[in-house]
Amino acid sequence: MNTDSPITRIYLDACCINRPFDDQSQARIRLESEAIEHVLRAVEEGVVAWVSSEAVLFEVSKCPDASRREALLAICGKAGSVVRVDETLVHRAKEIQAKGFQALDSLHLACAEAAADVFLTTDDRIVSAARRLGIPAGIRVQNPVQFIEEVLI
Repeated sequence: MNTDSPITRIYLDACCINRPFDDQSQARIRLESEAIEHVLRAVEEGVVAWVSSEAVLFEVSKCPDASRREALLAICGKAGSVVRVDETLVHRAKEIQAKGFQALDSLHLACAEAAADVFLTTDDRIVSAARRLGIPAGIRVQNPVQFIEEVLI
């Protein structure tokens, strides 16, 4: 990576953070888990900057399995910054939701739009809808596997 270029700011939705804890019996899940682990190493090495949000922390805090929740919160602690949800972001999330996204997905997209260059998700519906609708504005929405292939390798 060119050290003269600005560091890419990434936003990981809760699906991404959870992926390494999912059942690894399917090849796709294993591949996405490895991609997330690669992304997290890039964060630790300062190659990319992780921007999280209060929306991610809220979603993670709702995990019913206490040990998994603790592990997820520990991972979230590695984020370099956390977007605070305010009225402006809630308004933007409602605009995004009106385009057909789920409420929490819309809030994640609004948070990412406000602070990141790339929104990473393992949810194919979000990736395809974001491409089709051009939401969020000004950032890429990608699966983590695609991101590491294009940016980190």
